[in-house]
Amino acid sequence: MNDLSNMNRLRKEMDLPPLPANDNAPAKPLPVIDPRTWQGVPVKERQWFVEGLIPAGTVTSLSGDGGTGKSQLALQLIAASALRCDWLGMPVAEGPCLYYGAEDTADELHRRLACIVEHHNRTLADLTGVRLVPMAERDAVLAMPNRFGQMEPTPAFKELCWEAGQLRPKLIVIDTSADAFGGDEIKRNQVRQFVSTLRSLAIEIDCAVLLLSHPSLTGGCPVFC
Repeated sequence: MNDLSNMNRLRKEMDLPPLPANDNAPAKPLPVIDPRTWQGVPVKERQWFVEGLIPAGTVTSLSGDGGTGKSQLALQLIAASALRCDWLGMPVAEGPCLYYGAEDTADELHRRLACIVEHHNRTLADLTGVRLVPMAERDAVLAMPNRFGQMEPTPAFKELCWEAGQLRPKLIVIDTSADAFGGDEIKRNQVRQFVSTLRSLAIEIDCAVLLLSHPSLTGGCPVFC
């Protein structure tokens, strides 16, 4: 049943005349919702990767200056999920995690994770479901503007989607926006389109996406937020 049929059904229940069909209606109308149709429908509970901090099904930004430990925090978060322990004193959802890192080599990720599991008196063999994609020596850009200035996914993004589809992770970390975003941070529409691209992945996989980013070069708020 389309939106017009839903609306006319409600209008009939309210003893109102039906709305006429509009032959000039757009081919792709806006997804208009009448909230009355939600009456009696159970409210779907929000899902979290970290309660109150990192929701599932969307993109969350973790911003900070270079060298302040964003990557380390993200790796600790992934390890906490695999090891079933708290992260910064907070419980974490359990499940597979995918780390797409453009700044660190495989050797550096090895060193960091070895230190993390040792801190928890565990081993690297306990990191079940963790997958790392070190892109430090490769082109890590996930979206680039076309000749019209519209952001389009790159082959790397399609490969990331394939890996995510195989793993079905609960969390995908993108480290960092400076490496993955191929557009102009000054152009807000390109930033929004990039975040929307990542959000579509989060919705498709039903996972949280954590995007690590640096503050704005102008000293103001980060562009990715």
